Amino acid sequence: MRFFPLSKISQLRKASSKNVPDVVDIKFPSELKDGDQTEREVLIFIVDDDPGFMQILNTHLLNFSYEKNNVIYRFKVKNYATGGSCLKDLKENPNVLLVNYHINDGLKNVMTGRQLLDTILEADPAQKIVVMNDLEDHLKGIHLAKGLREEIRRDTKALKKLERILQELV
Repeated sequence: MRFFPLSKISQLRKASSKNVPDVVDIKFPSELKDGDQTEREVLIFIVDDDPGFMQILNTHLLNFSYEKNNVIYRFKVKNYATGGSCLKDLKENPNVLLVNYHINDGLKNVMTGRQLLDTILEADPAQKIVVMNDLEDHLKGIHLAKGLREEIRRDTKALKKLERILQELV
């Protein structure tokens, strides 16, 4: 039977010794096992008072994953309707926070998105936060100086922009 001459495979076949180590390791995608790639869970906190938008984000993030340097990144999401409830769980060290800047505006005795943002960035300037609103320029400048990473306008391009930002931040 005539063999197809591949450089390393041909060398292995021509080797006279039976003690030649296996120099060829070819795996097709169908042969890959779960152990061949590393998975990393990315913890995302969503802080928003709009249940419809939270559902859209949850569904999208739970179905979204990406691969970088043979590591598959998958997302775990925790949801919060108030800033105070989010602050209690910050000890879980989320990789990224998605915050509605205008959450609970006008409600008494409830932390607003602005207060949450200020509190977190004061305590941990390295925390990765993405504001899920279109901020006015003067507010954007203030928070970018404090450590805000990005802001996303809620429009038809928001989910694609979020994917790009998450791949850069994680």
